[in-house]
Amino acid sequence: MPGEHAPVERAYTAMVHGVDVHQQPVAWWADGLAARCFQHEVGHLDGQVYVDLLKARQRRAVLKAAGLAPASGGGCRRACR
Repeated sequence: MPGEHAPVERAYTAMVHGVDVHQQPVAWWADGLAARCFQHEVGHLDGQVYVDLLKARQRRAVLKAAGLAPASGGGCRRACR
């Protein structure tokens, strides 16, 4: 949502597992801001954007502010659920 933002709860620590360019297993652990970044980017790999993590009322407000949801709440697109 360009120009829009809302706080998203995330875990303070995160571990990411994957494989390197040689298909060897790798794992990274992080805390603080790095953990938030891991969770944010892995969310994108899972097809998530931050509004998917918001509670319904907050999601509707962000989408409305971005011009993506009707003011009445009726006929809302999939992202409003």
